[in-house]
Amino acid sequence: MMNPFQLSRLLSLSDGYVFGNPELFVEPSDVCIDSRKAAPKTLFVPLKGERTDGHLHIESALKAGSSAVLVMREWADRHVESLSEWVNSYEALFSRWMIP
Repeated sequence: MMNPFQLSRLLSLSDGYVFGNPELFVEPSDVCIDSRKAAPKTLFVPLKGERTDGHLHIESALKAGSSAVLVMREWADRHVESLSEWVNSYEALFSRWMIP
């Protein structure tokens, strides 16, 4: 069975792009919508709700080990600086979380 979280598949389905070094990308094995439940190798999907916006918790999910974050292109385009800072801060952590 094909892993539905393969980077190439995620990018083609979402018309997305990668921030950071794709060679350090850790294929997610699970999906998480709550940053408090984020763990290594999760794909964090920040949802915007009535009470909060999950995008406010991206950094927490990354610190908890999420290996990828799926955001709307409009959000990413408005937050390029934050995304770049997160990539630089966590690139070393991502390489440590890689499991062969």
